[in-house]
Amino acid sequence: MLNCINGIYKNSSGLGINCACFMRCLHQLVPNINVLSVESLKESSSFLNTLNIWLINYDQIHRFQRFLYPGKNNIAFFYMENEESAILKFRKQWLTSVLCEVWTGSTFSRDCILTNLNLTTYVIPPLLDVDTAPANRDLRKKFNLPEKAFLFMNSFDALSYTFRKNPYGVLASFKMAFGSNEDQVGLIFKINNAWTARREVKRLRRLAHNYKNIYFITDNLARNEWLGLLNTCDCVVSLHRSEGLGLVLAEAMHLKKPVIATNWSGNTDFMNHNNSCLVDYTRIENPINYGAYPKGCLWAEPNLKQAAEWMKKLVANPTLCQEIGERAKQTVLEVFSKEGMYNAVRLRLSKYLQL
Repeated sequence: MLNCINGIYKNSSGLGINCACFMRCLHQLVPNINVLSVESLKESSSFLNTLNIWLINYDQIHRFQRFLYPGKNNIAFFYMENEESAILKFRKQWLTSVLCEVWTGSTFSRDCILTNLNLTTYVIPPLLDVDTAPANRDLRKKFNLPEKAFLFMNSFDALSYTFRKNPYGVLASFKMAFGSNEDQVGLIFKINNAWTARREVKRLRRLAHNYKNIYFITDNLARNEWLGLLNTCDCVVSLHRSEGLGLVLAEAMHLKKPVIATNWSGNTDFMNHNNSCLVDYTRIENPINYGAYPKGCLWAEPNLKQAAEWMKKLVANPTLCQEIGERAKQTVLEVFSKEGMYNAVRLRLSKYLQL
């Protein structure tokens, strides 16, 4: 018997979408799978004599300690975005006793996990879900976006830590590249769960307030509407300090969008200098304890001037945008395939179940 315990991966974040695809894969491979949400767990719930896959963030696993028994019948699926985790190291002995292996979605995340835990960790290639993404120009009108401008977009979930996502870097690069009244270009900040980071979002708005060509969208969008917005923009920008995967970047590449991004962490599994506009970086220490990321852990600090140069270059050269976009789509079709995910999951499950 196989249980899948779904933690926080039921939202509209990149992790949520990734895990929704993963759940569909499990259902096809194991039709009688028992799916549970963490909210439905009861003291009487027993996972002792079953194989259990836990979809939950690594900093939340300890909350369910009473359901995780020593015996090597638990698999955890999560991502890591940095090489240092006091949480994992503190709980290393316990996690090693209750988990038989860990699954994750990128080689960077796998290496981060292995730095902190002595557990076999496997990469399960993600699957993209962007088959229906209409380029709905009406969405520009709905969100008061200019119809003919070249639109850059930076999209992030405030629950994923604004400091790590670094929208301030994107804003600074845009300001280097363009003036406040240049109406042929625009920058969109699409922020999910903005209410959870009111101070950071307020600061971002304040820094952008003189720019008539910068737009904020904080509405919760249906999946199809989000894909339409993504498809109607011209370029996606992510000057992140670290990413476990970078699913929005892959989705944009699937839609033939040029992507400007930090040449660091999970996104380098599918981004290179041939299919993307990669930005150099220097390694810096995190100056403070920031959520799950301890003071002193190493981040990437992207080269903002280089990002600004990419912005200007793409606006000036539509042919370059098209060429990069074509190569980008070809790459993600190869990396994010249904066969890749299904074969990887089937191989791992075959160790424990008869499929």
